Amino acid sequence: MMKRIAYLVFKFPGWIVLVVSLLTLGAVFLLSRLKVEADVISLLPENESGVRVLKVVDTDFGGSDQVVVLVEADNLFTAGGLLRLDSLVRSLEALSPVNEVVALTNLQDVVGVGEEVKIARVIESIPTSETGLKKLRERLLGDERYRGRLLAEDGNSMLLLVRLKPGVDKLLAVEEIEKEVQKKWAGTRVSLTGSAALMKFMRDWMMQDLTRLIPLVVLVLVLVFVFLFRNWQGVILPLLTVGIAVLWTLGLIALTGQPLTVVLIVLPPIVLSVGSAYGIHIVERWLQERRMGKRGLELVQTVVGNTGMPVFLAMATTVVGFGANVVMRINAIRAFAIFSVIGVIFSFILAVVFLPALLVLLERRRRCDTGKPQGMPQGRNSIFERWANWIERARIPVFICASIIMIVSLFWGVKVKPETDFVRYFKPGSSPTRAAKIVNEQFGGELQFEIVVDGDIQDPAVLYQIDKFINELKKVRYVTHITSIVDVLKRANRAFHGDDPKFEVIPDTREGIAQFLLLLSFSGSDYLAAMVTSDYARARITAQFSQEKSSEIAKAVIEIRKLIKRNFGSDVKVELGGMPLAVYALHRAIATSQLWSIVVAFLAVFIIVAAFFRSVRFGLAGMVPIGFTLLVAFGVMGILGIEVDIVTAMLGAIALGIGIDYSCHFLSRFQEESRNGVDIRECLRRTLAGVGPPIVINALAVGLGFAVLAFASLVIIQKFGLLIAGAMLLSCNGALVLLPAIFAGFRDKKAR
Repeated sequence: MMKRIAYLVFKFPGWIVLVVSLLTLGAVFLLSRLKVEADVISLLPENESGVRVLKVVDTDFGGSDQVVVLVEADNLFTAGGLLRLDSLVRSLEALSPVNEVVALTNLQDVVGVGEEVKIARVIESIPTSETGLKKLRERLLGDERYRGRLLAEDGNSMLLLVRLKPGVDKLLAVEEIEKEVQKKWAGTRVSLTGSAALMKFMRDWMMQDLTRLIPLVVLVLVLVFVFLFRNWQGVILPLLTVGIAVLWTLGLIALTGQPLTVVLIVLPPIVLSVGSAYGIHIVERWLQERRMGKRGLELVQTVVGNTGMPVFLAMATTVVGFGANVVMRINAIRAFAIFSVIGVIFSFILAVVFLPALLVLLERRRRCDTGKPQGMPQGRNSIFERWANWIERARIPVFICASIIMIVSLFWGVKVKPETDFVRYFKPGSSPTRAAKIVNEQFGGELQFEIVVDGDIQDPAVLYQIDKFINELKKVRYVTHITSIVDVLKRANRAFHGDDPKFEVIPDTREGIAQFLLLLSFSGSDYLAAMVTSDYARARITAQFSQEKSSEIAKAVIEIRKLIKRNFGSDVKVELGGMPLAVYALHRAIATSQLWSIVVAFLAVFIIVAAFFRSVRFGLAGMVPIGFTLLVAFGVMGILGIEVDIVTAMLGAIALGIGIDYSCHFLSRFQEESRNGVDIRECLRRTLAGVGPPIVINALAVGLGFAVLAFASLVIIQKFGLLIAGAMLLSCNGALVLLPAIFAGFRDKKAR
């Protein structure tokens, strides 16, 4: 097969370059269609309960997404400050994406007027005197409905809750809100948070990373290639080849309409780092064979025919590693698995077809550098030969040390837990992190459970069930402020009876409930619309949650579901949802499917390696270094307290798919040398002298390429890059230490 490809490359190099150029132009044209998506909801299947309930809230209750505006000042209760606040509220309400704004100056409550009840403003007019302002401050801070919800207990910070209309572009809406806030509150410390705002900040930082990290990866690869080849072909041609592969992959992503998520954003640097290795092998072999005097078809067939299969094996194992992530139950990771596989395949095809075609054209025009390529120092082979001798003598201590390291790593590795707290994706001390912390600590939390109740909401029995459920829900850890139609009816009953506290109960007749709902609906306000549908067949309960950790959310979800089952009868249908459920779904998906992706990758890679070398022994030996790498990688995560998030969840399968390449290079050369009939000692010396340098260079190129991700804006990308970089060095070390130690055990036998 490779010989046939080599013949076509030699015969039609111009056509190959032309076709690749046209396809590349098409891919560049498609790049304008690329979209960046940072919404956590897009990561989940549509049938997830959290997503389903949010859609119900959007349809029936005017929207579930809200932007939280945090305002901090030494003294908020001045006439000028409250007037500025009121002006901001009015300007925000006028924005087209905004459904409603809840703030101190437009608060509404149920009040009694004679024998009627209605919805009225809490602050009818902004006081101008010091006495009036002081009384207003005391009044609001004394009411638990506002204290710790819209106003901090110290009175020095407050929230504006900006609810968005369903279906609007949330990112554009946040931008409009941000501009309006900065215009009205210039000079005051104002921060935006809430899921919509966090997604907007994440999108912005993802765009920065995309434009900043790719040039950094290219720079690192250039430096590595210059060190390896010191030849313009060795630098430019592999980069050109893998660069085209990245453009094709991004063009295909754009063509399919798949947005770039927080997971897919790491794809271009990954393809650049991994795919460049294929071009390195082709160019290096081309320069070696040409220096030996080969030209024309013989040169192309030698390079493509002999190097193509090992490169194909490297590609196949990488594809398996990346592709194993398709078993993950997270849409974004599945998309990454598919497009990363495509990117790697593009890199391979271009390396064995397009790159040799370019070299053929350069050869025909006599522009190819005929000088001897300068690679590693001449003494490098003797270094690895001495290394082989040391491994043979120290194989028992090597196994003992490796075993101790693996046992310790296993002890710590099992402590690694999944965590999908999106606030942790941002750097500590950043504006989103700080704002989220303040809202969680002083305002009851930015996450909100949504509980939808289907039933006859005018039936006292149904309302009693809701009330009992709410009373128990208040006891769930980290659940803070709860809002429902039950509270409104209780306040209406109290207001109707002269504000007598003993009447703050649910009316005991259907007629009484219906009367209050009718009176409140006459107020001309949308106050009830966020809590109950107009036909009174569906009610909404919201419960704020003051903890972002997905492990705590998971505990709360389990407990709340038990409460629902215990407190509601068969005549009422209750469904739990909201952003916490989305976080919980990601947490559960990572916890249940990450191990499967590693197992699938491990088994598939073993089968490929064993089949390629036609040896189960080689297959098993090749898996030892990568098994060591995975154990140590997760052990380090456990020691450092690094949790598994939506990006690092792919660590195991990806590290396995890339890291096995080094073992494959060792095994391939060992098998080749063993055919010469030499003993194990000489075979190991020749193998390490032959593949040691390129394995080290390859690991450095890929590892440094991933290490560049440490300069990313998002913490999850930083951790992922450094962990993969470390895994590459471990895989390289395993291939050059553990594999020779394994085969050195047969030192009294012939290599075979």
